Amino acid sequence: MVLEKLSVEGIRVAEINSEEPDFLGLLTECFVQARESLLHMSSGTVATLLYFENKIQIGTRQRLSRDDVEFIIARLNSLAAAFSGSRADLSEPAVHINGDSTEDYVYDNENRNRGQEVTFPLYLQERPLGVIYIESLDMERNLRLGKFIREFKTDFSSGITTLWNYYRRQKEQFQSLISATIEGVIFCTMALDIQFVNRSALRLLGGSVRTQWTGRPLSELNSPFLTEFLEEGIAGGLNQISRVAELPGNRVKLLGVHIELLKDSNFQEIGWMLVVRDITPNWHNERLQNALTTASHEITTPLSSISGVLDLLLKQEIGGLNDKQKRCLEIIQDDIDRLRRLLSETLDLARLQQSIRFEDRRKETSLALVADKVANLLEPLAQDKNIEIELEISKALPNLKLDRDRLQQVLFNLVENGLKYSRPNGKVKVAGRLDVDYVETTVADGGVGIPEAKQKRIFERFQQLQNSPDHHAQGHGLGLSIAREIVQDAGGKIWVESEVGKGSVFHFTIPV
Repeated sequence: MVLEKLSVEGIRVAEINSEEPDFLGLLTECFVQARESLLHMSSGTVATLLYFENKIQIGTRQRLSRDDVEFIIARLNSLAAAFSGSRADLSEPAVHINGDSTEDYVYDNENRNRGQEVTFPLYLQERPLGVIYIESLDMERNLRLGKFIREFKTDFSSGITTLWNYYRRQKEQFQSLISATIEGVIFCTMALDIQFVNRSALRLLGGSVRTQWTGRPLSELNSPFLTEFLEEGIAGGLNQISRVAELPGNRVKLLGVHIELLKDSNFQEIGWMLVVRDITPNWHNERLQNALTTASHEITTPLSSISGVLDLLLKQEIGGLNDKQKRCLEIIQDDIDRLRRLLSETLDLARLQQSIRFEDRRKETSLALVADKVANLLEPLAQDKNIEIELEISKALPNLKLDRDRLQQVLFNLVENGLKYSRPNGKVKVAGRLDVDYVETTVADGGVGIPEAKQKRIFERFQQLQNSPDHHAQGHGLGLSIAREIVQDAGGKIWVESEVGKGSVFHFTIPV
């Protein structure tokens, strides 16, 4: 039976917005299933041209010649132009045959007799969606095929309506959930036009909740850093971007911005998701934690000197003690040790992310005098390990414009490290020299040395070597880190030269 050519005015489904990328992905899957079903019924050839993907998909159970393919393409293009209203609106569609491109498909060398052809358009919301082409070679199946096509058009309309209602409900639930979150969320197209923005994002970015933002350029949110971050990601071919933006104003306000590239089920890029979060409270907490860490470590410096003097008294190296005096000093020593442990426990490892900043109390400071005081403070520890502290610093060196306590802390940490990692009967040498516009100070020891792999990380926080000859002298890995912060804050540099088994030389410079 010869099938009539069908030119149906339309399957129209109300309320469907065919610009929805996720929904169009679902439609594509529907047409994949529809082509398979029609191909099974026709045992011939089925082709579709969908406007939103601008692609001709041909499925066939037979070998097609180049003329056959060109005929199908011409037929679909001409009907698509007629049903879409203007051929000029359509660009040249890509063509695939059984999943292969036209370049990869193996053609039949001979032309064949064509079967009965059926072509009809599909519409959504008064807008043409595409064209379906069916060619059947099995005359016995034509009657069933014609019935199937009519049922297909009816079921297609019902099925798409059901699919859209499900999709819309899921989208509304998703948007309700996103709208209620405290984090700002924005979805935008690849062209950086806003598709969705929740109230939290508008609140954080200062956008009006009364404005209809859908369809507007992202730049209209008056947050240029968002566009800058996105353009940076696009230029670098990045799928994810995480940045921090500081908003202008009298008070510090920091926004954390995380951006991700969105793809559909076919891995096609469909837009960007931006998540905006106020991280100012975290920043304040981190500053507080940093101040606490610095203060804790600074308190241990005078405690160390007090403890050193107590050791001399308890060992009666500077005079005898009666039993009551000795017991009192032992109590003080125990309390100092307990205080040290308490300070150590206050350090919160997870919150140390920001650099330490110090109050600016710079004044003219003599390196020689500070080094002499550090040597006196650490003399008990040096005597206990039978290590000599040698100072080679000329008093003629120019004074440094630096907080005296900070300079003392740097030298104390470096010399204490030298004593800690030196073997008994060794030497720790502190030297200083003038080099044009800065003074370079060195602290050298003949200790165990630092492995090359660890030298780059030795100034990071909580990096502690485990090779000290005296295991009871282990610290918390903060001394060198704080020394680096002080030196860099003063405009100088700090580094180490070391060889395992031969000792280390720490250098730092301070501008004059």
